Amino acid sequence: MQELLLTSPKCHSSLACFRSLPGGKYVCFLLQLLWPNTSGRSNVRLILFPPFIPSNPNRRTRQSTQPVGPPSPTLKNPLTTPSETAQFVFANFVNNTGWASNGIAFIVGLINTNWAFACLDCATHMAEEIHHPERLIPIAIMGTVAIGFTTAWPFSIAMFFSMNDLNALFNTPTLVPILELFNQALQSRAGAIVLETLIILTGAGCMIACHTWQSRLCWSFARDRGLPGSRWLARVHPTLDVPLNAHLVSCAIVAVLGCLYLGSSTAFNAMVTACIVLLYISYAIPVICLLIRGRDNIAHGPFWMGTMGLLANWVLLIWTAFTLVMYSFPPAYPVTPSNMNYVCAVYGVVAVVCGGYWVGRGKKTFRNRDERHTEAHMFEEQIVR
Repeated sequence: MQELLLTSPKCHSSLACFRSLPGGKYVCFLLQLLWPNTSGRSNVRLILFPPFIPSNPNRRTRQSTQPVGPPSPTLKNPLTTPSETAQFVFANFVNNTGWASNGIAFIVGLINTNWAFACLDCATHMAEEIHHPERLIPIAIMGTVAIGFTTAWPFSIAMFFSMNDLNALFNTPTLVPILELFNQALQSRAGAIVLETLIILTGAGCMIACHTWQSRLCWSFARDRGLPGSRWLARVHPTLDVPLNAHLVSCAIVAVLGCLYLGSSTAFNAMVTACIVLLYISYAIPVICLLIRGRDNIAHGPFWMGTMGLLANWVLLIWTAFTLVMYSFPPAYPVTPSNMNYVCAVYGVVAVVCGGYWVGRGKKTFRNRDERHTEAHMFEEQIVR
């Protein structure tokens, strides 16, 4: 009875109208997953999906001989549709990297998605400005993961089903594949520009958050005398009550590093990859110290996970070692000087700069937490006197 309802000519026009509503395409896709047998015997699929089914010139198409009812004004190709569209999205693997192994191609492609969740630690750098950070920061981190998954997953599925020319995405003259994908989904350049504008505005919001936490990170290192010009960088603006000097310096550094893309996209990509892996290394260092000292030798917080926490620690260390090796692979094969992954060179530069500064000056001036607390206590006593 459910299948009869979906395949009845009476519902063709209603479904065609529904798919034009916000989210209607995705809901219609879910209907096909619930009743997959209807795709071979009716033209409901033609009404639901033609504008955003991924097409492949090497795949056969079939033409429906059944009446399609009132045409929808949004339909571009109402009579033809590729077969197994769900299979194309969920099971088809396109490897254009040149690597013979699809596994290697998949792993080097993880760098892009990994970048989206590369700064989960940003909330930790705001700990000194948050009430009850031991409780709110873990909530912020896990909330970011939950919100990111629940929004990115349906968005990604909808985008995959919106493809109708995969080669155009790879060879778009704009060099912005998502813009081309928006154009394919909407069949409108104006609509694609509007959606891309929303992406840019989202990036601007993320940029504000990134500059906020990186200024705190710079300030905290300067407060502990771990950077050149620490005394100036550690100043807090008396009116704005923010580390303005640290903020300006960090913004300037980011601007200079961003100029790498103008000179060499290869160097810029190497820096981006290094940022991901070096973040993992920064996560792994305190975890290694925790395991060496003993997990039960520290005060347990409200989110202490016991055995599951230990498992998470080891997963982090294994994943860090994995990315340190696999993210150093070139993104394409055969390897040429222009597509080589020079992330190892970035590791070397970072190690030389940080190690040289520590040996030359840092170990003489840097103060740890206990020394900072002692100095703060002595300063409070002087104020009281």
